[in-house]
Amino acid sequence: MSTAAAAARPGDYYLPVRPDWLARRHEAILEPDLPIVDPHHHLWDRPDWRYLLDELVADTSSGHNVVATVFVQARAMLRASGPVELRHVGETEFANGAAAMSASASYGKTRHCAGIVGHADLTLGSRVEPVLEAICAPAAIASAASATAALGIKTHRCATRPITLPPA
Repeated sequence: MSTAAAAARPGDYYLPVRPDWLARRHEAILEPDLPIVDPHHHLWDRPDWRYLLDELVADTSSGHNVVATVFVQARAMLRASGPVELRHVGETEFANGAAAMSASASYGKTRHCAGIVGHADLTLGSRVEPVLEAICAPAAIASAASATAALGIKTHRCATRPITLPPA
């Protein structure tokens, strides 16, 4: 990652979240019993920009029946040391930790991070195998490793379990 990218602040790319503006409108939940799996969210803790399990729980506890979520890598919580190609494994380990916290039921009924999409550089060729193994190792919950190769998106699936919905 370049120095410029590492030094980027939230306002460099996105408008700040304004809770006062969001609070101006509330809509009725049309089907409160409809089970929902949120298929794409991130977690991060960056300077002046935090979105971790507590914030996710607040968003998924709005009255909708969110039964599970899928974490997608965001280049956050990378390992600070070790081989460069394995640094993204830290993010998968972090998401798996959030999944374990959620599975305790201390954060409500939703299975947050029930699915995990991690990152591996497939341009490493055969050297990517240990990275994929490391990403899949902590995955007691459904997970996958995805990566972008020079000619497009490639996906490697770890041993997965389907996200199961609670009985109706």
